[in-house]
Amino acid sequence: MSKKNPIVAIIGRTNVGKSSLFNRLVERRKAIISDLPATTRDRNYSTVYWKGEKFTIIDSGGLDIKKGEAIEEDIRKQAEIAAQEADLILLLTDGKKTVTPKDKEIARWLKKIKQPKILVVNKVDNLKIRNRLESDFFKLGLGKPFLISALNGSGSGDLLDEIADKLPKFSSADKEPDLRIAVVGKTNVGKSSFVNALLGEERVIVPSPQIPAYDAKPEMSAPEVAGRIIKDIDSDAYDFIVVNFANPDMVAHTGNLKATIKSIEIVDDLVGQIVNKTLAKGGVVLITADHGNAEDLVNLQTGGIVKEHSTNPVPLYIIGEQFAGKVAAGSAGKDLSDLTPAGVLADVAPTILKIMGLKRPDEMTGRPLI
Repeated sequence: MSKKNPIVAIIGRTNVGKSSLFNRLVERRKAIISDLPATTRDRNYSTVYWKGEKFTIIDSGGLDIKKGEAIEEDIRKQAEIAAQEADLILLLTDGKKTVTPKDKEIARWLKKIKQPKILVVNKVDNLKIRNRLESDFFKLGLGKPFLISALNGSGSGDLLDEIADKLPKFSSADKEPDLRIAVVGKTNVGKSSFVNALLGEERVIVPSPQIPAYDAKPEMSAPEVAGRIIKDIDSDAYDFIVVNFANPDMVAHTGNLKATIKSIEIVDDLVGQIVNKTLAKGGVVLITADHGNAEDLVNLQTGGIVKEHSTNPVPLYIIGEQFAGKVAAGSAGKDLSDLTPAGVLADVAPTILKIMGLKRPDEMTGRPLI
């Protein structure tokens, strides 16, 4: 399958500044930056434009996690997947700590991968040590290192020039027509798996209101999000649209019950408008969540406020005129709406693909729910 853009993966051990470099290259704060190891749990994708070139950048989790711990092992797996699917790999290291045994181990592993690599040394704020660092990191065997500071941007222009030179050039013949996709919602909410599945998409970012706490404005930017969605549905611009309404979760985190109820009422009305517009166009709507929160805001035993996410099962509503009166297979005439709920979040994507008449990739472990 042809790719729309060449892909560049940032690989390295934890706390070398991968997310800082990612944010620097995409020119906005999209990845979470923290001094804590393993903050990036999954692959993070975005598009970079540089001197007429366009490529996709991937921020991955750290590679010096101890094996045997489930979450940490998944971080390692995500980083390895990022490296395997990339057209160019950036091995990012830390200039403040010189070469570490883990850097050497990762470099040996990368040499087994056929894709071209660029060695990048981050956190080089002191010009006096540049010559020594170049000599030290050259020993990794990945060529001359690029010395940068992702924090202040030093050296990032030269690095982008080198990336543009080394990337494969795709002709228009290499690019096959794909579904046109819009992602509408707020940054840093929801599962990154949605983003991973929608590589090459158009993104529309609706900014959050500038307020001290979200309970001060329970509607947040939901009306603007819904307005954009309804406009796109009317225009028949896209085959598939993903929307994330963050209000109930974000407002519930404040612990304000009255504001949380208000946010749910607002989102309920807006979702209703989107559903009606979609049905009028002959489309299908799926409504779900990746976790609970607002429904358990009050502990019924103690009466106290619980601000954290709940572990309750989440619903999946599938709404479409074509499902009216349909009978579930093998259910002795049972209507689809009477089926006993059963499934996991991994089943949502296969369900969407089945509704759209698209083949489910072998890598998907879920199953269609209808």
